[in-house]
Amino acid sequence: MSDRPNPDLVPEARRILDEYLRTISFRSEVYFRGQVCEDWYLDTSGSGHINVHVVCHGDCWFQLPGLSEPLQLNEGDVVVLPHDATHLLLSSPTLPAQYGAISKPHQVPHNRELPGTALFCGYLIVDKSTYDNVFTMLPEYLIIRSHQGEESRQFRALIDLLFSETQVDHLGASAILDRLADAMMFYVIRHSLAQGAQSAGLLVALADKQIGSALVAMCDEPAQAWTVDALAEKVFMSRSSFAERFNTLVGKTPMEFLAEWRMQLARRWLERDRLSVAEVAARCGYQSETAFSKAFKRIAGVGPGEFRRARAPR
Repeated sequence: MSDRPNPDLVPEARRILDEYLRTISFRSEVYFRGQVCEDWYLDTSGSGHINVHVVCHGDCWFQLPGLSEPLQLNEGDVVVLPHDATHLLLSSPTLPAQYGAISKPHQVPHNRELPGTALFCGYLIVDKSTYDNVFTMLPEYLIIRSHQGEESRQFRALIDLLFSETQVDHLGASAILDRLADAMMFYVIRHSLAQGAQSAGLLVALADKQIGSALVAMCDEPAQAWTVDALAEKVFMSRSSFAERFNTLVGKTPMEFLAEWRMQLARRWLERDRLSVAEVAARCGYQSETAFSKAFKRIAGVGPGEFRRARAPR
């Protein structure tokens, strides 16, 4: 893990980051909750989604192809793999690394009085543009230790609540799990920022005085007819220097970021605020519904009308 300091976000940048995070929503999928004992190992990579493993009690070992030796995970520890990296959880560091395989022959009900390790494993699913802006810059893995202070204890309480919701089939459990997944990933992002675990991406770009100012301007005024020239002039940079630095820090061009930010807002306005397509198009700076619909479909994969119908309350 990196020892670099937390990027210094000015209040305006923090406000924009908070605003951006409010547009994000995750879907969760729990694929394993139980207790395993004796010799076991599992590799759950290959889904294409963010992997999360929680050690509810007991301990186990975590291995990646690039690690010289496995890392021990203890009760309350959480490991997050933002990029679906090949990995193993093992009952012992001496077991051979058999990537791509699962062996958990002795499974017992979740009970602290019984031997073994209780695990909670799941995926977090998020749209591609959000992943590109926030998660591509995260490291291969993050381990949040249960003994790392007050925030870790708060995170653990959240995990306990998430685990309890998976134990029973109560009304609204699926919706609650998705919102708890939102909260869990915001803790992960905060932890990553505190650890200085990024070298590029939105979080780092917001900490840059000039590029951060350009991002604040675009996020505050999405309907503005921004151009690269106008943004460069606003932050007192030449067009070429601004475009190059923006691309280096954010990982995309200013106009690509602006289009994705507009569609991020559009999703929220369509799904949560239930605005009409015409209202959303105007708020995003489009002169016609047709142009907005084409842009929305290019980024979201479906048209705005279809997107909203798919998310209508049932």
